[in-house]
Amino acid sequence: MATGYARLHLGQWRIDSLATAESLYAKGMKYEADQICESVCGNMKPIAASDLNLVDQSGGVILHVDTDVHMCGSYAEQTWACLEHKPVIVHCKQGKCSVPHWLWGVCNPEMFFGTWDGVKDYLRHVAFDDHVEHHRRWKFIDMDKVYGKHRKTFLRPCDAGVELV
Repeated sequence: MATGYARLHLGQWRIDSLATAESLYAKGMKYEADQICESVCGNMKPIAASDLNLVDQSGGVILHVDTDVHMCGSYAEQTWACLEHKPVIVHCKQGKCSVPHWLWGVCNPEMFFGTWDGVKDYLRHVAFDDHVEHHRRWKFIDMDKVYGKHRKTFLRPCDAGVELV
């Protein structure tokens, strides 16, 4: 996956290239413009594939929304996560009430936050509180079912005086 700087640089290259292609189309230079567009496509496909693969591997997604920025890739990743029934926590720089309307229809508004502290508090709640509303999104392993109700009383081999070789 590209670093932040590489993405910024690649993003600016893409914008400049597509502006050049648009200018060439206007001058009737279709072949040259098509070559530039194919180059942009070739550079962006691996990035998009990598980003969607990261969503596949994740247990959930935190979507940072800045309404002052065009965010097509982030919305695609959010949609992918929703289709996979993963929790999508939305942080909006401009505040919870500024979350774009579409997200109110496809995400759970109980996971919308206007501050990073709100996001962190929610994650602490999900991670450590006994009673958590799963919203059919969060997947947890019941450790009592896996290890038994008294898992803390299990002895590790080194605690029982057994040496591991």
